[in-house]
Amino acid sequence: MGAMGAGQAAGQRTPGHLESVSLWLGCALYLASFFLPAVATVRPSEEFQGWQSAVFYFVSSFRRPLRADLPTLFDVLLVPLIALINPLTLIYLLLRILRRGEPARQRIAVAAMAFAALTWIFLALHWIAPPEQRLNLEIGFAVWMAGLVLLMVPDAVRFFIAPAFAPHRGRRAEDRWVVHR
Repeated sequence: MGAMGAGQAAGQRTPGHLESVSLWLGCALYLASFFLPAVATVRPSEEFQGWQSAVFYFVSSFRRPLRADLPTLFDVLLVPLIALINPLTLIYLLLRILRRGEPARQRIAVAAMAFAALTWIFLALHWIAPPEQRLNLEIGFAVWMAGLVLLMVPDAVRFFIAPAFAPHRGRRAEDRWVVHR
């Protein structure tokens, strides 16, 4: 069979291969999203690239208030958490490429995915705002989300699934395979 392992047919992909494809495709989408239009304001009509949005929210998380018409929960909690997504993603990428810190990677992936979900709350708050303050999503936002999901889903899923299937962690190998008579 050559380079293929026992029980592996030609053309069959391993979970490690799928994770590698997920990593590199996610990286490509994530990086591309910074050079695509991400959001646009309605009035006046203005378009922002992904990198401009990332910088704006990161800088805005250190200033207060971002918008005077929204509740302080938005200013105090939502914007800083959304601003953390990209720095967390960079840390996650470094750990994943170096193949280090699996528990930390899993936690970072879950946190970044949760913070990404908060962007939808942010967008809902924008649709409550007056029309001149609304944001329209552009293709860069969708590509950014797709890149994040492809990058982080393997570790985020493993965070929730692995403990259920690894009850033997921390025990000696001979204790795991005890035959009861």
